[in-house]
This record gives sequence, structure tokens and C-alpha cells, in this order.
Amino acid sequence: MLNNIKHYAQTVTKLSDHDDSSIDRLNYVITTSILLGFSLLLFAKNYVGEPMQCWTPNQFNDGWESFAEQYCFIENTYFVPMQDSNLPAADTREDREMIYYQWVPFLLIIQALFFCIPRAYWIIFPSYTGLTIADMITAARKNGKQLESADKALEQVALVNWRAEQQKGHNGSRIFNCYLIMKLLILINIILQFFLLNSFLNTAYTFWGWGIFWDMFHGRHWQESGHFPRVSFCDINVRELGNVHHWSLQCVLMVNMFNEKIFIFLWFWFAFLLIATTFDFIIWVWRRFDKQSRIGFILDLLNQEGIDHSPQKANELYHNVLRDDGVLFLRLLDSNSGRLNSEELMKKIYNLSVGTHAPHASIDSESDSNQQRS
Repeated sequence: MLNNIKHYAQTVTKLSDHDDSSIDRLNYVITTSILLGFSLLLFAKNYVGEPMQCWTPNQFNDGWESFAEQYCFIENTYFVPMQDSNLPAADTREDREMIYYQWVPFLLIIQALFFCIPRAYWIIFPSYTGLTIADMITAARKNGKQLESADKALEQVALVNWRAEQQKGHNGSRIFNCYLIMKLLILINIILQFFLLNSFLNTAYTFWGWGIFWDMFHGRHWQESGHFPRVSFCDINVRELGNVHHWSLQCVLMVNMFNEKIFIFLWFWFAFLLIATTFDFIIWVWRRFDKQSRIGFILDLLNQEGIDHSPQKANELYHNVLRDDGVLFLRLLDSNSGRLNSEELMKKIYNLSVGTHAPHASIDSESDSNQQRS
């Protein structure tokens, strides 16, 4: 199982085709890698190392001690503040049990999978529209390094795919809408992560990451708060020669030292992701629906020598050639590959659509010639 997790962690960084924004990759690449790394660390601590040590009676031999520690780790322990001289009543101990520490590595894997769901949507659903943004970005990035063949590739990337969409009767916005849905899914996932952690850890704070950090800052440690306690108690029943012996063992839960730091870090990391993703989502919604934004972006790319960069020409290119999906592609190319590639692509689009006075004439002629050859 550990080998499978390691293999999955190595493939996570290969998920990106640079067909999204840096904030998107921060969620499904960086965050997923962090979660899987923490999961591997805790798997090693829990199932290879010694997550728990218990203080056992003198009559326990080494085999009994090992059995007791494994039993307590599996069957849960409960926390009792050190200032309490007596253990709680037997019928109330179950309510005090900590039921999370054995399952933390599995929870982290589940969280990592949730962060990959929006990416899976972005890979699968846009392909049904006939447009392959990832392939277009990859082609443009590669040809940015091989300028001698850039013209032909850019023509195919910029016009053939967008013409195919228009022939299907689409309004040129389906890919952009899918992209916004992916970002919305990312945002919803981050919010759900907070609820998942609150339910799993069952802490007394709503904003428990900040609450635990504030307790640590003011010197209120686990002995008082009971959050991620290092010392807990376990009840074990041992049958010996027909008699049942009841033991209450005091155990050191060493794995909680890791759990505390990991979950505090994750809480603040998720808070950062929530803020960054919210702003990123708002920006892309504005880019999708604000006319001035898309026309202004086209004008920036048209601001080259020998090109008519009037607002009228930008508006014409938007309506006749680019549409919303074309603008999305140019924006993603601009943010992932640099302004030089996006300007070169826009120049090619301009020459093909304005220079021949028939935006898709070259495509139609090339299609006819291909049919004749075939």
C-alpha cells in the first residue's frame, strides 16, 4: 500500500499540462503532494515505528506489554487532565475517547483525492466539446521554442479548433464556462475540507487551527486544553485462568506530536488557499463576463508594430475569431508561457483573419487539399 501511495505521489506533479492558472495548480499539485507526504510520514510512524508506549504493571512481560500497546492503539484511548486525581466513571470514559489518531493517514489520502476531483472534471468534460485546451497550450509552448515551425502550429491551434466549435453551433463559451465550474469546485472543496476536519477532530473550537495556535502562543498546552494530548489512558480486559482482569493503563501517544503540527499547518494552509482561490475565482468571473476586460486584453496583445490595435479591430477579432474560449486560451498561454508567445499567436491570428480578409479561408483550402490528397 505504501508503494502505491508513493507511486501516486510521484505522478501527481505530472497532472498539469499548464492549461490552468497557478492557483489551480497550487490546489491539485502542491496541496495534494503535501497531503500525501504527511500521509506517508504518519503511515511510517504508526505502522513501522512505535506510535504508543504504555506504562504496564510489573507482572506484564514483554509480550503482554506489546499486546497491550497494540490493543490500546487500535481500540482508542481517552484523555484525563493531569490535575484530575481520579479517573472518570467507567460509563463516561467512552465519551472521552479519541477516535481519530489511527485514521489520520487515511484521512489525508481522502483529502488529497478530493483536491484532484476538480482537475479530473477539467480534463474530462471539455474534451466532449471538441476543443483540447491542454493540447493547444502544449503545442503553443513547444513551438515557442521551435520558432521555425511556429506558423503552421499556431494556425492549427488558433483557428482549426475554434472553427470546429463554431461549426457545431456553439456560442464559443463552453470551455470558459467549464473552466469556471472547475474553479467553483475547487472553492467548494476547500470549504468542505474545514467541515471535514472539524467533524473528524471534534475540537471545541469552530476555527480550531487558530484556536489551538492561540493556546500554544499563550502557553495553554494540551495538558489543559485536551487537544492532541500526548498522555492518555486505556482500559484493557485480560482473561487469565478463567478470571477477567481489568487494567487501566497510562500511555504516551507520541504520534499526536506529529498530528498537532500537521493539522495546524493544514488549517492555515487551507485558509490561505481559501483566500487565494476566492480572489482568483472572482477575477476569472470578471474576465469571463466583463466586455472591457476581454477587449482590453486583446488590445494589449495587438499592441505591436504594423497591427491595427483599435478597439474596433479588437472587437471584430473577438466576435469573428476568438470568442470567449479563444480569449481563455490566450490568457492561459499568456500566464503559462509568457507574453512573447501570446503576442506571436495573436499576430498570426491577425494576419490570417485580416490579411486575407477571410478568417477561415486558409483553413478551408487546407481542408480541401487534404481531402484531395486522401
